[in-house]
Amino acid sequence: MKHHPRTRRRRLRHARGFTLIDTSMAIGLMAVMVLPILGLLTVGTVEAGRARGLRETAGLRDELRLRLQDRSWPEESQGGREWRASVDFDRKCRLIAGEDMIPWVKVELEGMAAPGFQSERFEAVKIRITAARSGKLLDEAVVQRVKGS
Repeated sequence: MKHHPRTRRRRLRHARGFTLIDTSMAIGLMAVMVLPILGLLTVGTVEAGRARGLRETAGLRDELRLRLQDRSWPEESQGGREWRASVDFDRKCRLIAGEDMIPWVKVELEGMAAPGFQSERFEAVKIRITAARSGKLLDEAVVQRVKGS
């Protein structure tokens, strides 16, 4: 069966590729699929940063817990019911006493009455660990301890 030359040319003319509408629809569908994934990437990046901060401060949290078992530390806690103290630590979780070393983190301690009940024996200590250079909050916790006498 032979085809007429005109119908063959007409078929070739119409079958040349994608139209502008086809291309726009494909780009639109790709954008609709990719945008939610980009949103998940930002959430994942924030969570990874938070996990990194917790990992870096794990040793420091243990050191603080041991120091807070001593009722006389920090010295500011010996005053009244509520107190505030700020201490600096180096990268190896050692307390920095003088001004000659550059601190890695700053730890702010705040003593207050234990939440939920009144007690002369216990107090709550709010701990905030921030990066010394950037001031970024790395970790935060509340610990209960026996008061110093």
